[in-house]
Amino acid sequence: MSKISIRAMLLCLALTGAGTGIAQAAGGCVEYANQAVISAAQNRDWGCGFHGLRWSMSFEEHFGWCRSVGAAAAYPERLERQRALHACRR
Repeated sequence: MSKISIRAMLLCLALTGAGTGIAQAAGGCVEYANQAVISAAQNRDWGCGFHGLRWSMSFEEHFGWCRSVGAAAAYPERLERQRALHACRR
């Protein structure tokens, strides 16, 4: 499923009130995946040289992983990316 279709689906669910719990839970993973892709782009653009799935540029990979573990469980991964990028920029 593409980024656009995932986001469109979540927007429709939110606007209609259908699946409110699902939309809210997935919404945390949308935010997580968006931030993961931004961090991956910063890694690339800043020449940090980090590799691995943590640094994938794929929204779908980050979103799928987050949905499999839950947004709360994915939060430490986001913090680790931020820590690594901060250290790279020093």
